[in-house]
Amino acid sequence: MSSKKVIIGVVSLAIVGASIVGAKMLSMEKPERKMQKVEASALLVDAITPDFGHFPIQISATASVEPSREVTLMSQVGGKVVWEHPKFDEGVRVKSGEKLIGIDPTDYQLALDVAQANLMAAQADLDIEMGQQDLARQEYELLSKNNSFNVDSSYLALRGPQLQQAKAALKVSLNAVETAKVDLARTEIKAPFDSLILAPEVRSGSVVSANQELAKLVDTSAFYLKATVSASALPWISKGTLENDVEIKTNGQTYYGSVYQIVSELDSQSRLVPVYIRVAHPLDYDIPLLLGDYVTVQINGKELADAFRIPRSAVRPGDVLWYIQDGALQVHTISPTYSDRKYVYVRAEDDPILKGMSIITSPVATMIEGMSVTTESKKKTKGADVRSPRSTDGEVKDD
Repeated sequence: MSSKKVIIGVVSLAIVGASIVGAKMLSMEKPERKMQKVEASALLVDAITPDFGHFPIQISATASVEPSREVTLMSQVGGKVVWEHPKFDEGVRVKSGEKLIGIDPTDYQLALDVAQANLMAAQADLDIEMGQQDLARQEYELLSKNNSFNVDSSYLALRGPQLQQAKAALKVSLNAVETAKVDLARTEIKAPFDSLILAPEVRSGSVVSANQELAKLVDTSAFYLKATVSASALPWISKGTLENDVEIKTNGQTYYGSVYQIVSELDSQSRLVPVYIRVAHPLDYDIPLLLGDYVTVQINGKELADAFRIPRSAVRPGDVLWYIQDGALQVHTISPTYSDRKYVYVRAEDDPILKGMSIITSPVATMIEGMSVTTESKKKTKGADVRSPRSTDGEVKDD
């Protein structure tokens, strides 16, 4: 038993010794890891200098096309339609004063004839009465000489009431003639202005009554565009500007207009201000402007003088700029005078520090104020490490 224990102990010692020797040999073969210091490189960025000068403010918006005038053409007299315009159809353009509908004038011509006959009779009655006036005056003068005539009865003696009655009848007859002429003229229904026919409601052979709808017409001399802009844009918009101060684009066509009206009330839902733009002769373009269309408008507003213009993409949230000063990233907050979709404008007197500022335009994953940045690309030197913008330890391990 004792000899067996001795043998086991010797074997165990041999195994342990072999393990130690093997581990020592492995550790001697593996090269030692070395730590190499690498100088942290500046982050390469893109930068621009803001433009300085006088800039016309451009306000962009969307708008809907509406008619400047729309009327419902209605008959003022009744009768049978005996004539209609050869092109009395939807979408047809007609000139001001052009006849559209003709109602049978027979009854109205007869009424005019009767009125004119009554006028002649009334005029004859007045002429007869004027003769009676002369006789009455002579009788009155004879009676008044005998002092047997009551002066208070002179008005009756001189046939004053009969004269007034004859004059009144003549006036009524004159009015009847004028009314008959008006009714006769109303049998011809004409376009009140240069128009586009939208919805014809009657045809030749139809019987219409007074105040019946005949068609809908819109004025073709101009269309209105209803746009909505922010209240901050109002100081830069001039009402009644020239015809080409507003550009409208849709369906590959550019139209030109002017600001017609600014509504002094915020839209209850969008909280924007409605602005009406007038486009003259909208149907005379190669592609006519369509009613009900939604278009993009650009209002060329007033000029902003002595200001800096910065691309919107260079302005960070909160109106913050990242800029380069002495090779380090710095932060500056601006107070924009006006902003649109492309640019942010700042008056020079409000922020003179912007002059010559090198503003960073490229995205930076992690921004640390004071971090080293550059706009110049440097070649990678042998053995140097190109570090990620996120790395800050300045050390890499060399395997």
